[in-house]
Amino acid sequence: MKKVLLIAIFLYGFDSNAQQLNWFVGSIGTTYQFTNSSGKQLDYFKPEVGSHYGFSLSNQILDSTNYISKSTSLAIYFANHPRTAKVLQRFIYEIGPNFNQYNAVGDVQNIPLVYRTNFIGLNLSFGPDIPIYKGFVLSAKGLVSAQKIISGNQQIGNNFFPLADDPLFKPVFILTGYAAEISKILDDRILVFATWQKTNSGTQIAGNTSLSFATSTFSFGIRFRKR
Repeated sequence: MKKVLLIAIFLYGFDSNAQQLNWFVGSIGTTYQFTNSSGKQLDYFKPEVGSHYGFSLSNQILDSTNYISKSTSLAIYFANHPRTAKVLQRFIYEIGPNFNQYNAVGDVQNIPLVYRTNFIGLNLSFGPDIPIYKGFVLSAKGLVSAQKIISGNQQIGNNFFPLADDPLFKPVFILTGYAAEISKILDDRILVFATWQKTNSGTQIAGNTSLSFATSTFSFGIRFRKR
């Protein structure tokens, strides 16, 4: 965690474009979608809640400080099209690393099955911020995430099997989806927020079985703005 904190401070301090640093923590529920060679989806798995946390840097698509105040062709264009500039200033992009536990439980013929995994990855999201009422801001975002397993185990009865090198889990999972967020401005530098997001992964195939993830995540966080 100390290394992650140092990386965050470094990125935030030296990235002149980033206007905001976001820290968040929450929980994630994952539905394992196993499909056999006959195309039948195995339905004996249920989600188990795992941890979700990370940080990100965010910025406006159009930063009026960097563009509109300068004597460039782009600045002149936005000066002549203020409505376009106003709309673009509402759109925010966000990028940053995160940690996720994609877990599931189930049983086959009364034999318990447990999957517990640790993934680390990178999220990129994009969408508008819309002020709604007395410092509250509503956001809607599309997102894409690349996730790689770093450790994990499959439990069958009393036996455990590592998953980090399993052909179904080893590849990088690409998840796409959407998120909704509500934030509250506390002062000119600090906001708090709550986010709910849904994602689905592409399908990984190994042998006669394929695997994909469907996730639901809820998190809280704090956002620091640069002056």
